[in-house]
Amino acid sequence: MADDSGLTAWIKNGDKNSEFEDYRIVKTSNPVEWDRVGTSILLSVVATLYVGIRRFIDELFGIPERLIKGATSFVGDVSPGETPTGSGVLGELFVPILKWYQQDLWAGSVEQFGLWGYLVALGFTLLTLFVAVRGLREGAQRLAGGD
Repeated sequence: MADDSGLTAWIKNGDKNSEFEDYRIVKTSNPVEWDRVGTSILLSVVATLYVGIRRFIDELFGIPERLIKGATSFVGDVSPGETPTGSGVLGELFVPILKWYQQDLWAGSVEQFGLWGYLVALGFTLLTLFVAVRGLREGAQRLAGGD
């Protein structure tokens, strides 16, 4: 065997008189450090359980947030502008009313009834809003378990 200046002896800790006497890379009698292997397996199991429980808790507490996001997407929104757009229930209810006002659908009633035509248009709009709000309230009460 070639002379490696004591490297093999240092790895195997064969030289008892060396300064590296307490430091071992490999035990020649049993090269597997079973206490370290057991510790790493135990810590891996603990880390896996921690991650699993943490993800379960995150999912559990994320349920109300996802429900709120789903409800807001169902309710929707309306963006008035040159051409009103909307989504969800609010979009279906209020976008046509906004388009009617923009297209001056009430011009016929104003021509026919004069100033009272605006009151007819306002009354029709308030009646439509009342029916929509009342329907939403009744639907919410039914969903909440009321009669």
